[in-house]
Amino acid sequence: MRATTGGFLGLLAAALGGGTPCAAQGSLEFAGFGGLYAPSPGLLHLPGFSPGDSKGQLPQHTASVVGARVTAWVDRQIALELSLDHSGLQSSGAFGNKADFTTGSARLLVGIVPRTSPTSVAVALGLARVTRRGSAAYSAVDFSQASWGPTFGAVGRARLTPALALRAELDDYVYYFTWSYQHDFVFSLGLSITAFRESPMPP
Repeated sequence: MRATTGGFLGLLAAALGGGTPCAAQGSLEFAGFGGLYAPSPGLLHLPGFSPGDSKGQLPQHTASVVGARVTAWVDRQIALELSLDHSGLQSSGAFGNKADFTTGSARLLVGIVPRTSPTSVAVALGLARVTRRGSAAYSAVDFSQASWGPTFGAVGRARLTPALALRAELDDYVYYFTWSYQHDFVFSLGLSITAFRESPMPP
């Protein structure tokens, strides 16, 4: 994500420091969050087994997830965001063990209800990279690889103080793995802190 990060920082500098009327309404937020990571479908099919063979299936279960985000609001309804989260998925069945999933994304947020409201709503669209590292139970699957894919989300935000807000989010990560496209869903809840604000726009 190095090139993506560089592009994001360039847009951030232009948005917050460009001296345009839009930039004069910008702000920068940092957020930490926790929640649930739900792989979908729940079954991971291992290579070398016939379809439907239970010995080649790893039922994966919903697991906890933690992460952080940095969000640059360029005006009341548009933001650029980078996020990173980590989850240790648990599988069961004939093998049973854990795998580490790390997801990084760069996204555009578009406000449906603007941030000037005490409670705001936004949709998110961007590009994500999912990195998987498995333990011995996953030795038949290449978990060292990383996959790129789109990500979609819905964001709800409730202002608590001028600089602090409660943020809830539901995201869908789409990526290609074991010969098919996967949809992993993440529900998260966290606190967002406004660290920099260019104008008196409410956070």
